[in-house]
Amino acid sequence: MTENPFFSLIIWADKTNTMYFRDTLSSIAEQDFKSYEVIIMDQNPFGEIQRIAGEFFPEGGRLNYRQLKKSEGRAYALNVGLHFARGEYFMIIGQHDRISPDALSKYMEVIEDGEKKIRRSWDGTVTEVRTEPEVLYCDMDEIRGEDRVNPHFKGGFNKWLLMQDNYIGEFICLKKSLCRRVGFFREGLNDADIYEYLLRCVMENAVFCHVPILLFHRRMMEVND
Repeated sequence: MTENPFFSLIIWADKTNTMYFRDTLSSIAEQDFKSYEVIIMDQNPFGEIQRIAGEFFPEGGRLNYRQLKKSEGRAYALNVGLHFARGEYFMIIGQHDRISPDALSKYMEVIEDGEKKIRRSWDGTVTEVRTEPEVLYCDMDEIRGEDRVNPHFKGGFNKWLLMQDNYIGEFICLKKSLCRRVGFFREGLNDADIYEYLLRCVMENAVFCHVPILLFHRRMMEVND
């Protein structure tokens, strides 16, 4: 792995189902784009998560494991993860979810291509401007048991729709420089922390970009899982 990975994949582990957690790490280890690090913020009490993560990422430098000293929720864990992340982009992945093997490479293609915008000057001249995306999101489906169901194709960024509902979801990718502008996640918001962060990104005029491929698979947990 390169000394400075391009992506930092941040996972908050809490009340973790180890079977599904292994599935998550397996999907990361299978990525065809290798410039990434895995940052695990562990809130479980027994240290088993570190051992499992080491099985998937034994090589030096890929895994950054942290046992959290406080049980303060997801926003606190993500803030600690952002502090240690070295990548140009931070990606938040749920502890039981999966990403497709080409997820990082597809994101990289979109980042390199940039977000296209058309500008018209006062004299009617049309120019095409490409800016580097700051918030990226992709299409998704759900994992229920052994099946993948309910595909969700999100479409291009819609500011007004986002202000009504978080249609983007919680699997997001953030540019490091944007995080410096927006700041940390606000603790104490429980499950609304990521949505509130996206709204602050809108207020900062962040460049949102839709990756139009189904790359994220959210596991829907059963009551007994």
